[in-house]
Amino acid sequence: MGNAPKSAAEKAFQTNFVQELSKYKWEAPDFLDGNKKKVTVNDLITHWRSELNRMNADQLEGVELTENEFRQVMTKVKQIRNSYEAAKILAIEDSKGKIDGIYRDDNPNITRKQITLTIFKKAEVRGGDSSYRIAREVETPNNNRFDIVLLINGLPLINIEQKRTDKTLDEAFGQFIRYYREGEYSNNFMAFSQMMVITSEIATRYFATPKTAGEFNPSFVFHWADKFNKPINKWQKVVSNFLMIPMAHQIVGDYLVIDEAKDEENRRHMLMRPYQVHALQAVEGAAFGWDNDEKLPHGGFVWHTTGSGKTITSFKTALFLSTRAGFDKVVFLVDRRELDNRTSENFKAYAAYESVSVDDTKHTFQLKKYSSQLKTELW
Repeated sequence: MGNAPKSAAEKAFQTNFVQELSKYKWEAPDFLDGNKKKVTVNDLITHWRSELNRMNADQLEGVELTENEFRQVMTKVKQIRNSYEAAKILAIEDSKGKIDGIYRDDNPNITRKQITLTIFKKAEVRGGDSSYRIAREVETPNNNRFDIVLLINGLPLINIEQKRTDKTLDEAFGQFIRYYREGEYSNNFMAFSQMMVITSEIATRYFATPKTAGEFNPSFVFHWADKFNKPINKWQKVVSNFLMIPMAHQIVGDYLVIDEAKDEENRRHMLMRPYQVHALQAVEGAAFGWDNDEKLPHGGFVWHTTGSGKTITSFKTALFLSTRAGFDKVVFLVDRRELDNRTSENFKAYAAYESVSVDDTKHTFQLKKYSSQLKTELW
């Protein structure tokens, strides 16, 4: 919200919301609670610095980042123009997320003069090097105040704006637009935001953080739903089904797509819709045999209506099969040439920051030839 003080009802909703999140592996430390002490974006940055030191202890050779070294890190962060550019940084090197080119100060206890820092690990959900913390009532340099920021490894990847039941979610949506216009998510630490959530006690929606203020589009604001595509609006169930760990981590990791389209204005990152997520989870269950008592892997099909995002679902399915399920090659067949060209172009745009290559073939003899190659590919 802005500067207006919260009512008792708003404070109670936030407290209950945070308590519910805490049941699902989110930590809510006092030092990040703006209701107990002043918490600013700079405090989030200080916390992130400690997370960088923790995650990169080996790379740092046991010597934490100095003021000068961290200043180099922040210089690079301030060059991140928007969430799309941040998504690409988080996706590099097999989605581990890196900031490179940091020169170390002279120290007799270190041997590396230049280092690359890991900032995010998409595959490490539920634990490993990943940490999950909640920041509340975070004040910005522009005198705004964020209701809730969910930090993964100290990064402000998920922003939540809450409203009373007598307010519409449109107001929360408009508030995020105003924040963007005031520069809250550009060329600064908050540019790492990948998902925005607008919620009240009776309704919740989510959307990928746009790369400009002009790209806020209600058509890409989704409600969460169960596997039968029934919307989930009760906030407790939103938390237990959507914002819990590991799902929240997966939404901004596994279920995020970077579209490196040919035209720059079409380049953006996208979040999968709930039915796409459930479809991908069903594919995972089938591939590993988790969905039957015999634990036997098996095939299946995913049914999509026109315009419901089948290209993204099919790409993510092929990506999962090639990178997680152990298949060296994935062949994608289409029944019309115009679909072939369009799908190939989309797949290549989506794969730009993934650990696979996409090739298209027009003849079966080419497919046979390419299938003998060792690299992981999608056709």
